Amino acid sequence: MSEVKVTELGYLGLSVSNAAAWKQYAAEVVGMQVVDEGESDRFYLRMDLWHHRIVAHVGETDDLEYIGWRVAGPDELEAMAQKMRDAGYEVSAGTEEEAKERHVLGLIKLMDPGGIPTEVFWGPRVDAGKPFHPGRPMYGKFVTLDEGIGHCILRQSDDEAAYKFYRALGLRGSVEYKLPLPGGMTAKPTFMPTLQAGCGNSVGAQPRLRHSRSITTATSLAMAMKRLATVWISNWTAEPNKSLCRARKRMPMNVENGMIDFYFDFMSPFAYLAQRRLPELAARYGYGIVYKPFDLPLAKKAAGNFGPSNREVPAKLRYLTADMNRWAARYGVPLKFSSSFASQRMNIGTFYAQERNKAQDYVTAAYGRAWSSGDDMSDTEVLAGLAREMKWDESEFVDFIDSPEGVKRFEAANLEAHSRGVFGAPTMLIGDDMWWGNDRLDFLEEFLKQKSDKAA
Repeated sequence: MSEVKVTELGYLGLSVSNAAAWKQYAAEVVGMQVVDEGESDRFYLRMDLWHHRIVAHVGETDDLEYIGWRVAGPDELEAMAQKMRDAGYEVSAGTEEEAKERHVLGLIKLMDPGGIPTEVFWGPRVDAGKPFHPGRPMYGKFVTLDEGIGHCILRQSDDEAAYKFYRALGLRGSVEYKLPLPGGMTAKPTFMPTLQAGCGNSVGAQPRLRHSRSITTATSLAMAMKRLATVWISNWTAEPNKSLCRARKRMPMNVENGMIDFYFDFMSPFAYLAQRRLPELAARYGYGIVYKPFDLPLAKKAAGNFGPSNREVPAKLRYLTADMNRWAARYGVPLKFSSSFASQRMNIGTFYAQERNKAQDYVTAAYGRAWSSGDDMSDTEVLAGLAREMKWDESEFVDFIDSPEGVKRFEAANLEAHSRGVFGAPTMLIGDDMWWGNDRLDFLEEFLKQKSDKAA
């Protein structure tokens, strides 16, 4: 293994004394999504598909509690721990409970020379099925991807010691300029990116180290904090930043090395069959799945397909039925035709599941009712039973799938599917690469294997 380095600034833990003010500021000014999971001592701030980027711990003070730097995987974490010990730093392994609290798969803990609790982690939780919703109307999105949160200014009392510590973590840089301050003091910011892409712009998260005597007031997100002077959140932009280099390395996450967009309609038995195989296939190559329901008949018409449905062509229907049974036998799954093809309500339920990070469980359970048991997918009692199976409030679930909000989200999903050229189910997309049909999963697997071989 080559010299291990941190790859991005992954998360921050802040202590906050006024939770309400911070929630309002984070949502209405910065545009982050506030995630409250019912824990009285904390809430989370989200800016992309990660579970969170900032944890706000409610207490008596306002300060930086810890900073988290990411490495690629468990081997890199172990190598980093040994590297920092060899460099003379005390390293402790994070407990299982601490990893659970951070929503990561593993971490180690250190203290930087300025007294800042520092963590190195791998495997962040990525809620791929839970769309990011900004706290206020915005254009575009936060540009995080492999670039992390952005960068921050850390207060340090010993420049050389801090520089040595962060170089050991794998960051590089030097004093770029000197800023005269009142009282004869001089600020010496040191810009240290996690990696350079060779295109004149730094790619990754960067700390800027400042001598403590240089900072007389705190600014930006971290007002009045002792350890953290400033945080710059990654750009919010309507378009990708074209100046950033495209050299990106896929790294292990809880649910993704990349994302497979799975377009489906519960009326499609072939999408049911594909769903029985796709999760295992995706997991084998470190990919997550984004479940995207759409209206299949509408998509066909939008693509110019005004021909009769399969059910209206008896000879074709006989063949397809035999073919579906062959595939079901190959996968070892039951297949029983649903008594209804009115799938909109069940499709809309996917959005309810996404908000609870249960999209895959819901899609699997719903397909089981529609195509394993042959239930009427439009029947209210069937849908209420599905909610009970998911341990949800069945009245709330049924209200949502019939609500204007649910219908509006389904309409938006149909527009998105059409804009990406989706004309049938199932359709799998990775970027602009498309595979249509359960019988194209072998081609998808070949694609994933090639990507995996190249990364290795």
